[in-house]
Amino acid sequence: RNGEVIEKKQNTLLVDGNALFKTGFFGAKSMYNSEGKPIGGIYQFLTVIRKLLTEDLYHRVYVFWDGNYSGKLRYEIYSPYKSGRGKDYKNGTQPIDESELAQREIVWEYLNEMYIRQLKHEIIEGDDFIAYYCLTKKENEKITIVSNDRDMAQLIEDNVRVYFLDLKKYVDN
Repeated sequence: RNGEVIEKKQNTLLVDGNALFKTGFFGAKSMYNSEGKPIGGIYQFLTVIRKLLTEDLYHRVYVFWDGNYSGKLRYEIYSPYKSGRGKDYKNGTQPIDESELAQREIVWEYLNEMYIRQLKHEIIEGDDFIAYYCLTKKENEKITIVSNDRDMAQLIEDNVRVYFLDLKKYVDN
């Protein structure tokens, strides 16, 4: 129209990988495959991803994971940060449960096979990546965040909404 370029909205899905995985892992601990191996975390994670991908068309999908020392960067800047949560910035904070680690590795591999981009940094939390992405998003981009973290509500605006896992509900402006 009169030389005006109209940019189509690009839908992006940003997933808090730790929140989604833990919801599934702890919610379906008694789920096993035919070989007796626990698969609840894998099954629930992929079921939610499939649900979200069938409800809307997403042009980009990113899963952000907490690193082994996630939060350390913020802690070094401001030491009272999460001081009462038992975070261990010297030895790491990732799970030591073998079943959980094995299932996380399988989810990581499956997401790679599905060409879903993933990011994990040793000293940064996944929700920090999500916040940064939202603050630097493109004008024509509409974002859906998947998390249980109520802090994500701070990011809600015209083109940013949050799907809260525990509520099974989208929250937007």
